[in-house]
Formats: sequence, structure tokens, C-alpha cells
Amino acid sequence: MLEIGDNTLVSFDLAERYFCCDLESCKGQCCLEGDAGAPLEAGEADKIREILPEIWDDLLPAARREVEANGVSYIDEEGDEVTALVEGGAVCICDSWPRRVVALRY
Repeated sequence: MLEIGDNTLVSFDLAERYFCCDLESCKGQCCLEGDAGAPLEAGEADKIREILPEIWDDLLPAARREVEANGVSYIDEEGDEVTALVEGGAVCICDSWPRRVVALRY
């Protein structure tokens, strides 16, 4: 464990283990407060685009505007494709905060 400040402990697993989005486990909680969107594997952005008509009404209005203007994903600073973000970069487009229902359900 790594201690940050007076009352925060962070597991070394964050740096040592591969991250993979698992919506069944996290229900979208990890889509909040990051420096980039959720990482996408090859074909996942296409799948999101494919199911957009089914999830459109569950998306936040800001997410709908972002998708219409810029699409469902972008290439981050590290060259990885990630989900688009809204609310100043704090919320993934697939999150439906404040209802806490993850729109991405494929």
C-alpha cells in the first residue's frame, strides 16, 4: 500500500495490474473523476455506436450533445481510444448521473 496524505491508502495493484472496464461489477462507478474516458478495445466504439439508438434516451443531455458533436470516443494523450467525457471531463458519456443507471448495457 502507498500512503498519500494523512488518510488515503492506495493499493499498488493500481499500477501493477491491467485495467479492464467491467460494467457488470462496477455499474459505472469508475466512470467518474478520471483523466480520460474508459479505455476501449478494438471494436468497442463501433459497438457503442451500434447500440446508440437503444441507449440514447438513457444518456445525459450533455452526453447526447457530445456524441453528436464529437462521437462516442477519442484518442487520449497516450494514444489510446477512450470513451468521450462530459461535465468538464468528470463523467463518461455512458453514465447517466444523477440517476446512477449505466446506459451502456450490451
